[in-house]
Amino acid sequence: MLLAMYNCFAVPFFVAFRPEETFTFIIINTFIDCMFMIDLVLNFFTTYIDRNGDEVLNTKRIAVNYLKGTFVLDLIASVPLDNIMRIFD
Repeated sequence: MLLAMYNCFAVPFFVAFRPEETFTFIIINTFIDCMFMIDLVLNFFTTYIDRNGDEVLNTKRIAVNYLKGTFVLDLIASVPLDNIMRIFD
């Protein structure tokens, strides 16, 4: 949650005002982006409770549930836009 809060403030600030990016900022930002990507992958293996109240342990069912649920939103949120902008700048 702390990483998401940091991104909510730091990324828009750096995109809007374009201050000089330090090496430390780039490392921290890349680390945070990697953590979000790791979280995206881990969600394919995280159990959930189905409608009957049973915990689903089958990885195929977990993956399908995640793909039908919040995967697209998580994927869009995990795209490192600031790093992509840095490439094209």
